[in-house]
Amino acid sequence: HRMCWETCLITSTLARSTVCPSIGRKRRCNMHAAETFFAVSLGVALILLLFVDWTRVLSNSMERWHPYWNRPMSPSFYEQEPRIADFSTTLPNVGARRLNPASLVGGADDVRQQNHTTEEKSEHSAVCVPRTNFVFMKVHKAGSSTTTPIVARYALRNNLAVMFPLGRGTLSWPTIPQIDDYIHTSDEVYNVLFHHTVYNKQWMESTFPANTAYLSILREPFSHLKSSFHFYKLDYLLRFKNKENPVKEFLEDPGKYHTSGVLNGVLVDKTRNAQAFDMGYPVEKAGDMKSGREYIKQLDRDFTLFLILEYLDHSLVLLRRLMCWELRDMLYDTTPKNDKTYPYKFYQPTRAEREAHRHWSPVEYA
Repeated sequence: HRMCWETCLITSTLARSTVCPSIGRKRRCNMHAAETFFAVSLGVALILLLFVDWTRVLSNSMERWHPYWNRPMSPSFYEQEPRIADFSTTLPNVGARRLNPASLVGGADDVRQQNHTTEEKSEHSAVCVPRTNFVFMKVHKAGSSTTTPIVARYALRNNLAVMFPLGRGTLSWPTIPQIDDYIHTSDEVYNVLFHHTVYNKQWMESTFPANTAYLSILREPFSHLKSSFHFYKLDYLLRFKNKENPVKEFLEDPGKYHTSGVLNGVLVDKTRNAQAFDMGYPVEKAGDMKSGREYIKQLDRDFTLFLILEYLDHSLVLLRRLMCWELRDMLYDTTPKNDKTYPYKFYQPTRAEREAHRHWSPVEYA
C-alpha cells in the first residue's frame, strides 16, 4: 500500500510539471493535472494488484488477528455421551470420557497431551455393535401390546429369524413350548422371540444363541391387579357385591376367593404374583419370600433389561443404548391399545389395601 501511494505522488508531480509550464494558465492546468493524476494512478494501481500475492497477505492477516485459529480442538470436545452398553458385561474395558475444561483454556501442550491419552484409551475400547439375538418376554397386562411392535419391527427390518407360534398370539402358556408349538426354520436357528410364553431359563438357553439378550416389561403391581380384574372379568366371575369397586372388596380378604386353577397341569392365579408367574416363578411358592428374593436375583443376572410401563420412554432410552439400536427403532404408536374404561380404573388404594395386596403378592413388591 505504501509503495502504491508513493508511486502515485511521483506520477502526479511529473504530470503537473509537464502539462503546466506556464503559471498564467493555472486553473486549466490544475484541471488537466487532476485528470492525469487520476488516470495514471488508476493504471498503476491495477498493475500492482496483478503482482500482489493476496493468498500470503490474507494468511498473514489471519495469523495476526486469530492466533488460535488453527489450534487443534480436543477430540473429547466432539464426543457424544457414552453408551450404557459400553459398561455392560458383553463389552468390557470401556469407560466414559468426559470433557476436560482445562483443555479449552490451556496451551497446545495440554491439548496434545489429552489427545494422546484419548488415543490410548480408544485403542482398548470396544465398538458398540447392535444386538440381533433377543427374547422379549411378554407379560400379560403390562403394556406388551404397545412395546412388542418395537421389537417385531426391528426383527423384520433386519431380516431376523423369529420363532412364530402355530396358533395366534401365544407361543405356549403356562407351559414351556413343545416341538409342535412353533414354526420351524430349515436350520433350527432362531434369533428372536416376542410371543407370550413362560420364562424357562434352561429351555431358552438351549434354543437361542449364547449371546441372546433377554428383555421384558413390568408395571406397578396394584395397577396390574386392576387391569387383570377387568380384562379377565374377575369382577363378574367372583360375584362381588361391590360392582363399582370389586378390587376394594377383594382386598378385604383375598384368601376367601377362589382365584387359582390348574391349566395344562400347572397351577395359575391371575391375582397373585401374576407378573412373577410369567417370569417363571411358581404359584406354589407365592408366600415363600426367601425363594422369591433368590429368584429375583437370578432374573437380574439373566435379563439385560426390564422395561417399566409407567416409565416407558425412559425405558426405551435404556433399551436403545443397551442394544445399540438406532433412534428410529424406538418409535412406537402412542394410541392406547386397551383404552376401555371401568369404574375402578383410576382408584388409588388406601394404606391398608396396599398392605393387603403386598401381603397377597409379596414377590412383586420384593
